[in-house]
Amino acid sequence: MKRFGLQLALVFLFVLTAATDNSAQIKWNGGAGTSEWSDAANWVGDIVPASTDSVVLDNSLVSGTYIVKIPGGTVNTTIKRVRITPTPPGTITLMIPNTSTTTTAFTVGDGTGDSYDFRLDSNAVFQNSSGASSGTGVTFANAADSIWLGNGAMWKHNTTIGLSGITAKLSKKAGTEFGVFYFDVPSISSYSLTASGITYGSVTMSGTTSGLNGSSKLNTKKYTRAGGTAMTIRGNFTIESTARDSSVMTNVLNIGGNFTNNGFTCNATNSTQTFNFNGKGEQTINGSDTTNFNNGITIAAGAIVRLNANLAINMVQGASTPKNQQLTVSGTLKSGTHTVNGVGNFSLSSGGTLGIGSPNGISASGATGNILVTGTRTYNTGANYSYEGTSAQTPGDGLPSTISGLTVNNSNGLTLSSPLVVTGTLSLASGLLNIGNNILTLGSAATISGTPSNVNMIVPTGTGYIKKILSSSAPHSFTFPVGDNTGTPEYSPVTYTLNSGTFTADTVSLRLSNAKHPSNTITSDYINRYWTLSGSGVTNPNYTAVFTYLPADVVGTEASMIGGMWNGASWAGLSAVNTGSHSFTASSRTTFGDYTAYSGTGYVSLKAIIQGRYKTEDFLSIRDTVSAYLANSSSPYSIADSAKILIDSLSFSGTGGFNNAASGSYYLVIKHKSSVETWSASPIAFSKGTTTTYDFTDDQTKAYGNNLTQVSASPVRWAVFSGDVNGDGFVDPLDLSIVDQASFNYLSGYGIITDVNGDGFVDPLDLSIVDKNSFDYVGIKRP
Repeated sequence: MKRFGLQLALVFLFVLTAATDNSAQIKWNGGAGTSEWSDAANWVGDIVPASTDSVVLDNSLVSGTYIVKIPGGTVNTTIKRVRITPTPPGTITLMIPNTSTTTTAFTVGDGTGDSYDFRLDSNAVFQNSSGASSGTGVTFANAADSIWLGNGAMWKHNTTIGLSGITAKLSKKAGTEFGVFYFDVPSISSYSLTASGITYGSVTMSGTTSGLNGSSKLNTKKYTRAGGTAMTIRGNFTIESTARDSSVMTNVLNIGGNFTNNGFTCNATNSTQTFNFNGKGEQTINGSDTTNFNNGITIAAGAIVRLNANLAINMVQGASTPKNQQLTVSGTLKSGTHTVNGVGNFSLSSGGTLGIGSPNGISASGATGNILVTGTRTYNTGANYSYEGTSAQTPGDGLPSTISGLTVNNSNGLTLSSPLVVTGTLSLASGLLNIGNNILTLGSAATISGTPSNVNMIVPTGTGYIKKILSSSAPHSFTFPVGDNTGTPEYSPVTYTLNSGTFTADTVSLRLSNAKHPSNTITSDYINRYWTLSGSGVTNPNYTAVFTYLPADVVGTEASMIGGMWNGASWAGLSAVNTGSHSFTASSRTTFGDYTAYSGTGYVSLKAIIQGRYKTEDFLSIRDTVSAYLANSSSPYSIADSAKILIDSLSFSGTGGFNNAASGSYYLVIKHKSSVETWSASPIAFSKGTTTTYDFTDDQTKAYGNNLTQVSASPVRWAVFSGDVNGDGFVDPLDLSIVDQASFNYLSGYGIITDVNGDGFVDPLDLSIVDKNSFDYVGIKRP
């Protein structure tokens, strides 16, 4: 009595939970300990479901895997709805047994139009093993879309009777693509599968219950498909080793999932059916052997198909002439290491993509590469080519000289064997694109995708180069993602910007060498790298380029370097290198050439007057040379670099180059053979590749300690003290004695140290200058 009361309560609860169902909802509890539908004790309430009831088979009352068998014989079981919802990994199977001999053993639905009278959720199985000789074994009262064969569920057709009117009721909604309609028909003879105009989720063909072992084509179960309307499989199509698929169809077979052939495919001579892969996600072609697509195959635009087995495009069995024997790729075919062969044709459409895994790429007609059909091989110039091998690849002679897109996705790299033009996207996903001795041209609309680095870049280190066509109005920029693979691969990009110019198409080319420039004669402080930049198509070009090198390229002191351009005859110095980014910039250039970095020359434009040489008419008696030094700005103020500067007699100025000093702050020191060493009042800013100006003539404060003498009030002129002929830093009696002796001996000639005023003679005029400065205790003043 207690048990009966509990059962009544459960019945009441289930009725309440069926919010949208006015019928009773009956659940399986397996109380009878059998698999029989007709055992009342197997149901909650000990009541066998009636025609107005909805049935639920799940694991809420019975755990794990179990089977429920519809009554056999001539009994027809009718219910309103059934839903099978196992709790994975367990499975629940509802079966029409082979003892059933009636044309309709199971009827579902009440004709009210409610959807999904028959619902199989994941891990649910409906097995129709009816032993009837006609009919379908199961019928549905409602129209189309009343069978929910959910992803992970299976309808197992294990009977020789047909499926008329059943497959048309399969739901086509999302979530049913991978519900499997599994054909395992037990007879030895072939079976005609409903196909024309039918849409399945997934389909599997098997010959297991036929006792066939698949040892040969004739030892497999033959499933024949016929009709003139397209057949659609939204999910996977699988042919097991014990089955073969034989098409007599004259319309396409659409496949939205994976195709796996471990058995055989064949076509009747009157069949013209092609396989059309049109899935939304990546699809695969799998199998234990080569798959023959006797009437061809199409990969639709937007579809992606990966080969996990070889495939062949072959002549229809028994046909005297070829039919539609072609693999047409409008979407993406990822070949991997597998091949496409046979007597048919191959056509890659404009906008399509071919993934290439063979080390030999693709051939135009030869027996190497991924595409080996003996018919016509068409590689469209508007297509995209993706090299995805696992060993070093070459494009192959089938790659057109102009293509839309090129992808390098191979850690071992791709090496061009002929010139190539890319008009669309060059994708640097992984690996090096080696140009060798060829020209890689990127069209005006071409772009580069990926994040280039030393493991995915362009290597233009041979006699070839990369060329970019730029058609937009100035200013415009392009970064050449280049580097070298001499030893350790090194990424050293160049960014080019056209600032101004008149053009129709700005064509810029770049080549790279991982070596010291052959015309660079500097033996210290340089880089082992140079770029050859050239351009055409622009009148009066003005451009800026930034060159990035590697710390490993540096020989000597990086801070001492500047950028430089070689025009084929001479070097033009640029700005100092940026030691932080390891780069240098060529700004506002109007010509092209080779670029590198080397020990830079910084210039000092000096203005100075030597006291003894100054004439009241505001000129110097002669042009004369001074020694200029850059002294460090902190103690002990050691000398960093020196230069000889010729001082002009009219402008009092001259310029000298300093090669060794790094950019920084230095005291400027000048020395003259018969004058007092003079220091700048404070450190000056010195930069490699630029000119620093300094004027000692316009103000006494320009010298450290005001160590200058005024030689003219109008215009105001200040001069370096003369008279330190012995170079000890002071003008004193020793200097006076030396000059006096020279005067006594009537010394004359150019460059005599004791000729203080530079007139070519040592005489009392020179003595008077030395005498006065000696009397005034003139001498060196320095920090």
